[in-house]
Amino acid sequence: MNLRVGRPFQGRRRGAESPALPFAAIVAACVLALRLAVAQELPPADRKPASSAGAGSISGVVTKRPGGEAAAGAVVKILNEPFGGGPPGAQTQTATAGADGSFLLTDVEPGTYWLVANLQGYLPVEYGQRSPTGVGTSFDVRAGQRVTARLSMWPTSGISGRVVDADGDPAGRVQVLALRLVYDEGKPAMIIAQTVTTNDRGEYRMFWLTPGSYRVAARTFEPGLITPAVNISPPRRFGGSELGTSPVVSRRTLESGVLREEVAIPIYSPSTPDPQLSATIVLAPGENASSVDVQLIGSRVAAHHVRGVVQNFSGQPLAPFRAGVAVVSRVATPMAIVAAGTINADGSFDVGGIAPGPYTLYVQGGEAATLVDVGDSDVDNLVLSATGGVNIPGHVTVERGLAPAGSVDLSNLAFQVLRDPESIGAPPGGPRFNPPPAADGSFAWTIQPGDYRVSVFPLDNRQRDDRTRAGGGRPVPDALQNAYLKSIRWGRTDVLADGLHTWGGAQGTLELVISLAGAEVEGTVRDVTRQPAGGVMVVALPDGSNRGRRDLYRRATTDNSGHFVLRGLAPGDYSFYAWDDLERGAWESAEFMRAFEGRGQFVRLREGRNDVLDLNLLAGR
Repeated sequence: MNLRVGRPFQGRRRGAESPALPFAAIVAACVLALRLAVAQELPPADRKPASSAGAGSISGVVTKRPGGEAAAGAVVKILNEPFGGGPPGAQTQTATAGADGSFLLTDVEPGTYWLVANLQGYLPVEYGQRSPTGVGTSFDVRAGQRVTARLSMWPTSGISGRVVDADGDPAGRVQVLALRLVYDEGKPAMIIAQTVTTNDRGEYRMFWLTPGSYRVAARTFEPGLITPAVNISPPRRFGGSELGTSPVVSRRTLESGVLREEVAIPIYSPSTPDPQLSATIVLAPGENASSVDVQLIGSRVAAHHVRGVVQNFSGQPLAPFRAGVAVVSRVATPMAIVAAGTINADGSFDVGGIAPGPYTLYVQGGEAATLVDVGDSDVDNLVLSATGGVNIPGHVTVERGLAPAGSVDLSNLAFQVLRDPESIGAPPGGPRFNPPPAADGSFAWTIQPGDYRVSVFPLDNRQRDDRTRAGGGRPVPDALQNAYLKSIRWGRTDVLADGLHTWGGAQGTLELVISLAGAEVEGTVRDVTRQPAGGVMVVALPDGSNRGRRDLYRRATTDNSGHFVLRGLAPGDYSFYAWDDLERGAWESAEFMRAFEGRGQFVRLREGRNDVLDLNLLAGR
């Protein structure tokens, strides 16, 4: 059976939630996040009366890049929420562009809107978008006025080639994956952009790809046992999916007469099992890379078993009331093989089909876990004790500082505890979005053994894109507009800096401190001509000893006038940067930022309002 498993992906990763699922029903989740293209609102003098009193209208034209031809048939939508990055905005109206690319939306109620256009073979484009993978800006429609906008669409890209076996013969019915290179928690990573299969000549072609950097991998499957997954999504500007499969074990008799179990592993173009040694394909908008071939040499490796017993609190065999155990790779990959097995009546288990490498062995639900390294032989005699998890009492303290008087409703807070890293196939282990703290700030968690990171919404800076909304477009309450998460401590552990580790049992009360006295800063981004630059990504990077604190990184997008506002920053030293075109999360990579060292604007932020910034636009790639 072909199994999939998914998890949320940032923008990180991630902004959308995946449900907690048992090992026996591992499922795939695609994380789609979309962004937006360049359009200018006409000045008030050029606006015309709308079709009806009290309403406005939006008219304009959609064109194709690079030649400027009319994008006939493009579907233009009005949204009253930001596009992408969470639950989609409400679609209030749609219109289809005519043969000349023109469109008209009438009877638009006064308000703030986002404008999006879609056309097959082209990336979605927004009003205010400056690059193929950029974000757009909102605009206002006033009563009785017509707003004119122009949207220009970037074409998608493609990759094609052949897959052959070790002898150079065509390999048909092989799964081929386009893996887009992104950044995850400051580290280079890969996500699956598309999966197809080869034909009888070993040929494949992938299309509707977002411009960017890619690697190509191929995986063989046992004939007659499994159907390779195919995933061709509509064009999208960023985001992707992950795929987990159960191993398909084959048996081969060696010349020595020994019967060896084997499993198939991915092979990257041109012919390597190591993704770091594979070829990188860089696609410009509308570019098609051909002859990206893969030869399947070394695609089958020896498979081993992991055996042991699971015990309960009393040291007795754990009754087989659960689906079993799973062996999950500790190596980050978007296409993992997750081997699972059942727990027998005597508490024993035997999991096969495991290739050499580092793993974590989990009992379903995460009640027990242990690290396992598989080499060139089986691993036997493991003993796991199902502890039922670590009970962690907690308390939230709110520091007011310079904030005005007023109460903070703690019911607006939500905690999220995610494994770090979020390996495909691993059980959740902690609360996804559990009940908020009580009125006195107290709460209680039960966390399974493992390594975690903790987020508090709507204070998680990685999820806050502007001054009023958290991830997914959720409004931030007024009392928390300038609040930030000051600290999380568990015993002697600084959880924000070092993470939450529950392998060794409880360490007392988990103390969370929220400060309402955050720093607020606003400014303008200007291009090389010193004109305001709208639709630009602005990031605030902590300096000095806080550079490793991912929770302190902040981002915002400039509006049509190049203006931005960031609230809820922890007071301290930062460098501010503004980019025209940048892969999401790249600014969290120390390696990437070396090229921009000294080109940002250093600011020492104090509580409350700070001086207005004037930033220069940088080339991101």
